[in-house]
Amino acid sequence: MKLFLKLILLNFLALGFFAISCKKDINSNAEENDALFEKLNNYYISVGYNPIKKTDIDEITRLTIDGESKRDYKMIKFLSVFYKLSSLSLQNLKFSHVPSTELGNLERISLGELVIENCDITDEQLSLFINKANKIFRVAIFNAPNITDKSLDLLLSLKEIDEIYVVNTGISQEGMSKLSSKFGEKLREPGHVLGE
Repeated sequence: MKLFLKLILLNFLALGFFAISCKKDINSNAEENDALFEKLNNYYISVGYNPIKKTDIDEITRLTIDGESKRDYKMIKFLSVFYKLSSLSLQNLKFSHVPSTELGNLERISLGELVIENCDITDEQLSLFINKANKIFRVAIFNAPNITDKSLDLLLSLKEIDEIYVVNTGISQEGMSKLSSKFGEKLREPGHVLGE
């Protein structure tokens, strides 16, 4: 009986330490997010927009970042502030100008939809957008020649896919066959493979 009580006491102590360590992680993430939010606000003011409130962030669930607007490039590093983001569209972006470290901690956002169009995004950068926190049901990748067979495992690991478009990428014909085999009719417009 004494051994049983000791085990229960040890379990409570372990849970207490775990809760304290989780709280520290949450606090450090909150502080990091607050600092990033402040930088986002400073950026908004510098380009002539009104400052935003934290409650405004709660309402933003869809975001398009278009490289044709030079202002949008700076938005990439603030993505993790938009923690309720469910749909992200990246268009006409030169990711070769964006270090992976500048993408921030994208595990804070839980995307459902990701659209990449006319971007030179790499396999490594794509893996930052499609991470374990996401419940992605729709992926559309158009004209992204740097997405190669290295991204196959990542794409094939998506479990909740309703639609996937992969058109004009660097994925080989064999890779496209694997995607078609896994996703069947969910793979829409299995398009032209670059270089073949």
